[in-house]
Amino acid sequence: MALPAFVIVSTCKSGSTSLHQNLRKHPGLYTPSNEVHYFYSRAQGQYDQGRKWYERHFDEAKDGQTVGEKTPLYARVPEVPSRMHEMLSGVQLVWIFRDPVQRAHSHYWFNVNLGKEPCSFERALQQERAGEREEDVERAYLQTGLYAEQVERYLEWFGLDSMFFCTLRKLKSEPAKFFRRLYN
Repeated sequence: MALPAFVIVSTCKSGSTSLHQNLRKHPGLYTPSNEVHYFYSRAQGQYDQGRKWYERHFDEAKDGQTVGEKTPLYARVPEVPSRMHEMLSGVQLVWIFRDPVQRAHSHYWFNVNLGKEPCSFERALQQERAGEREEDVERAYLQTGLYAEQVERYLEWFGLDSMFFCTLRKLKSEPAKFFRRLYN
């Protein structure tokens, strides 16, 4: 049974879907087509489904393929790094960042379009600042942009040498150079 050698932890609306779609084209890599949402229980989390449920997501990997997965909410949920380390201690973590203001605005409109956000952008930010959205990881527009805090949480469990950091800007402006660096 192959488990992920890499995980795109990233953050919502930072370019992780573009990155993931491009990685899926590489014949030496296998990732499930959808986000797995395994290492946490709140929101869309499936941790309570158990390890076998997680492992089944990688059954289609062919011999010799490097297995990975992508779930942007992994960056935000505090219990994920320890759980991930317990199961995937040698995993490589891929982080892709986007300008936090642009990311927050894109994240907001994404939720509006899904019908998950009834408030104006200004009101949503006021609610978040007032602590009214503390447990709402899917609609945390400001908290999701606090990248250093998220990376620090992972550094308690993983070494810096197991992390790849990049930006959406580099993915867009220099894709060939970007992917060469990532594959290395």
